[in-house]
Amino acid sequence: MDYPRISKKLLHYHLDRIDVTMGQEVQEGDLLGCVGETGNASEVHLHLGMQPSEVGPYEDPHTYEYHYPTATMSSDATVYGGPSTTLYAPIGSVIKNGKIEVLNRENDFFHIRYWTNKGLLKRGYVAVSQVSNSPSISVIDVANTFKGNNGVVYPQSAVYSNPNMTTETIGTVFEFESVTQFTIQENGFHFIEYSTPTGTKRGYVQSSELIQKEGGLAVAPYGAEVYYTPRFEYKAGGVYADEYVAVIQSSGTTSYIEYNTEGGRKRGYVTSGSLHFLDTGDVPALPNYSEEFNKSISALTVYFGPSDKYAQSESINEGEIVTRMASPALNTNAFSFIQYSTADGFKRGYVNTSGLMPYTPPVIEPVEPGEPLNQAIRRSLSL
Repeated sequence: MDYPRISKKLLHYHLDRIDVTMGQEVQEGDLLGCVGETGNASEVHLHLGMQPSEVGPYEDPHTYEYHYPTATMSSDATVYGGPSTTLYAPIGSVIKNGKIEVLNRENDFFHIRYWTNKGLLKRGYVAVSQVSNSPSISVIDVANTFKGNNGVVYPQSAVYSNPNMTTETIGTVFEFESVTQFTIQENGFHFIEYSTPTGTKRGYVQSSELIQKEGGLAVAPYGAEVYYTPRFEYKAGGVYADEYVAVIQSSGTTSYIEYNTEGGRKRGYVTSGSLHFLDTGDVPALPNYSEEFNKSISALTVYFGPSDKYAQSESINEGEIVTRMASPALNTNAFSFIQYSTADGFKRGYVNTSGLMPYTPPVIEPVEPGEPLNQAIRRSLSL
């Protein structure tokens, strides 16, 4: 990209997608492409090079500071942890005539940077309608451009509103808690979404504290109903319109996803048609499970994911017979993915593996001529 005004050209390396063509003139806010890890790269990032417009040595881009567009609030406003008043938690406020910097736009919200009463710099989201002269603010709309997947945090990590440790914290992610991680990195920090009791929040954690990556990323443009099993018989929850979800597995018309709720993270099945897939590079297919019968040796809590950091679903009683879905991708050393019976029908979830033991079901003998079926079953169980 040539910038005649400053007699410089910028080189953007490792892009996943290029949205401009040779000779095209672009304006401030136009999308040039999406960051990636093409070429000689080990992770998603932008390698930015700067040279004089004529041939010359590379220069340090950090010597040129980018200034985000500034704006003024037209009214007092709540600042949210993401671009929705329904899905995301409130994390602060700005006053009428307060000064802000606008980082980007996502649908009807601006991603802003502002100073708090404590003198700390903070990021968050406000409605575009609450910013003065919003039509004149030229920033890129990043809606549905993110890439990412599911991640696990270790150890317990503070969540910052900016990608550094000198700014205000907005929460905590606990050890082995699952989050949605976007492929956005700044200063050694990753941009994430995570569950809180007041709603979903976005923020930054140190990249070194994300120990696991799996699956891909999708958005539900019109929302989606989430079910316990891929038969779509019993609802386990729902996803809001325009909510981001991590895609754990997907095949044909069915996807197994993870998403945020005020009660914690949940996993469940949705129709693939309800999703707009943004990143499917590492999404495995839904497996054909081999099933193993197990018996609970104590009462067990059923969770929506493979740790006690997930939302609780139900419980099973001591002595209950369940089917352990043998899947290395979903079972861990501590938790097992099971199918169990309820008054509503079959459901799936995760229980502590230490509370299960192998079980061999009895062999049902053939029904003798004229013998009622229930009598044959009792006779078989007595053998």
